[in-house]
Amino acid sequence: MKRTTIDIFQFMQYRQFFRAVYDDLKRKEKDFSFRSLQRKAGFSDRSNHFWQVLNGTVKLTTAAAERYAKALGLTAKEKEHLQNMLALEQANSEEEREAIIVRMLSSSSFLSGNRYQMAALALFSDWVLPILWEVVALDNFKEDPVWIAQNFFTDITPAEVTVALEKLLIHGFVSRDAIGKLKQEQINLSDYLAASRETSAAIITMRKAQLRKTMVTALEAMDSQPFEKRLFYSSSIPVSKETYEEMKQRILSFQDDLRAISLKNPARDAVYQFNIQFYAPFSE
Repeated sequence: MKRTTIDIFQFMQYRQFFRAVYDDLKRKEKDFSFRSLQRKAGFSDRSNHFWQVLNGTVKLTTAAAERYAKALGLTAKEKEHLQNMLALEQANSEEEREAIIVRMLSSSSFLSGNRYQMAALALFSDWVLPILWEVVALDNFKEDPVWIAQNFFTDITPAEVTVALEKLLIHGFVSRDAIGKLKQEQINLSDYLAASRETSAAIITMRKAQLRKTMVTALEAMDSQPFEKRLFYSSSIPVSKETYEEMKQRILSFQDDLRAISLKNPARDAVYQFNIQFYAPFSE
């Protein structure tokens, strides 16, 4: 059996990886079948195990994943990624999924898979990254982790700031100019958010984690920041199916309007966080 050329690091779901591998090997070898792969993995010819895994009628076990990894000739790093994909499916909580995704993001091979999708995951993997991306654009910005940490109203260490800045550099959210000074890259966030099904579930997991942290910091701001420097407002309104889309578009346009206002004066010295949740706590 020939070795597949499918890059496992392009995937976050093992079934989609196995399907791509099967199609790849079937194209290369006319006589290839799922049973030939099963046989190499040590399963009986009479078994439909691989086909059942592909179709979701049988869950892949850690031991079976190891056998298929050996049959496919996966490297140690590739085996680790396969086990991470398996663990991601088996995770019982958002916290477990979050930890596994963060573990995946520590792999340079995984990060090199798809720039936009992996960068989107990275952006939402750490609550401080979107804020720090904007901090770099401030007129009074200093690339001094101690100064940055001191000016965050919530607890963050200089070491965490250093790691976060490095992540922004790795994923192209910031860069260095001719004299080595950090500068914000003007990115189109829609490119990063338009992730495929491969990463959309993972991005939702990370955004939930980020939202939880955002809500905690918002509550801290209510206690620690003076009233004239903050605004918290909540409202409930009746909505029809006909007006929902119009309202959603108005909200998105409003966000663009705020950003346009912020750009009027280049002497910006603070980063404000603007959060909107528009959902139906009651609906028939």
